[in-house]
Amino acid sequence: MDYIKLAKALGFADAKIMKTSEICTDDSYRKLCVQNVCGNYDLAYGCPPKCGTVQKMIEKMNQYENALILQTKTKYKNILDREEQVSIQRKQNKLTEVLHGLMVNDGLDDILLMSAGPWKRNSCLSAYCIDAQKMAETVGMTCWEEDGYVRYFTLLLYH
Repeated sequence: MDYIKLAKALGFADAKIMKTSEICTDDSYRKLCVQNVCGNYDLAYGCPPKCGTVQKMIEKMNQYENALILQTKTKYKNILDREEQVSIQRKQNKLTEVLHGLMVNDGLDDILLMSAGPWKRNSCLSAYCIDAQKMAETVGMTCWEEDGYVRYFTLLLYH
């Protein structure tokens, strides 16, 4: 199955596949978690410290060969409005769950879902210390641009 075409048909703005080994991590991103930037530190299962150490998260990620990078692009009213951010992230995560289910139906039985912000029992890219900017650049996607849109990423890692 062509997961990139499927992702775009479901409503993702863009989707790319890269080798998980090419994903750049930076353990300094864990500072954002500890500073409780999103308000979920030590509350959500997928957030530090409950999700595990940086080393544990990177080891978990590196057990997978491929990363399907999923991106949404949404016009925002106020980028600093936390409720608006969470609403956009929720839509991204629900869409990612739909694609995850289709991949499972296609025969993939071991998929790691990385969410936009903590989502159910899933950890976000920050908890895995993924450098989203470098990841986006590697596959030719835009991460940040001053154009009135916010872009969120989720990943589905698989073998």
